[in-house]
Amino acid sequence: MKEKDIDSLLNSVGLGFPETSNEIDLFKKVFVDYNFKSRIEAVDPIKILENARQKTVNISKVDYHKRTVLAAEIVFQLSNEWSLGHLKLQKLIYLCQHTTGMAIHTNFLKQAMGPYDPALMRSIDSQFKKQKWFHYHSDRKQKYLPQKNAEEHEK
Repeated sequence: MKEKDIDSLLNSVGLGFPETSNEIDLFKKVFVDYNFKSRIEAVDPIKILENARQKTVNISKVDYHKRTVLAAEIVFQLSNEWSLGHLKLQKLIYLCQHTTGMAIHTNFLKQAMGPYDPALMRSIDSQFKKQKWFHYHSDRKQKYLPQKNAEEHEK
């Protein structure tokens, strides 16, 4: 497993290491009185990472369809908004997922402008095109244009 993959895995479960000086200062403040009570020689990071790698999540076609329908509803309701693009759509999916506890498969990475999952957007755009719901145009003011089956996602 590559170092980047390990960092991504640790960050996804909330175990990422502080990177900026601000994050390091916050870390020090939170753990100022922390007393490590385990035997340090008993902690084997290699085994911990191996166990994390072995735990796979089975993602079904239903899960992918759920997130595509969620994205379609968001786009349907906001398709006339000039500011609706990939980033805003992903922020809204992220908010829906975390405020309601939706069990949809995403792998958001922490980016400067908010959560971002490039694979999610490629998947959603291809499903929109396949279902003939919406077509994404990065160079136009209105990014998502409704197609002939735009309202079919409601079924």
